[in-house]
Amino acid sequence: MGVSPNEKILNESKLLLYKKFYDFTLWLTNHTGKFPKSHRFSYSVKLESLLIDTLFQINRANNAKVKDKYFPAIDRNLDEIEILLRLSKDLKFINFTSYEFAFRSMDEIRKIFGGWSKKFQREIPK
Repeated sequence: MGVSPNEKILNESKLLLYKKFYDFTLWLTNHTGKFPKSHRFSYSVKLESLLIDTLFQINRANNAKVKDKYFPAIDRNLDEIEILLRLSKDLKFINFTSYEFAFRSMDEIRKIFGGWSKKFQREIPK
């Protein structure tokens, strides 16, 4: 039996979200190691922990039959990553060019996540 075109598109979109976030995690982890020692634990460790947790949540959602139970945690983590990115820029832990790249990457990840989560929202009984 083959995979239907709709299933193929859904599989590609969930894999795309994982791949984009994985690549973003690699990129940002290379930057967090350069944070000042005095802030490395408070900012770097928290940011890396959120990145890894989000990657795990996306993977769990990818493999689950009921995907939408993971969406609130993914969404909350993305919000918190964005807050820490902005603080990192304002505290000059990352330069503005890196922040722009991170912001564009997060925007793309958000769009993919938004489309993906809409496809898997459960019908709420009335």
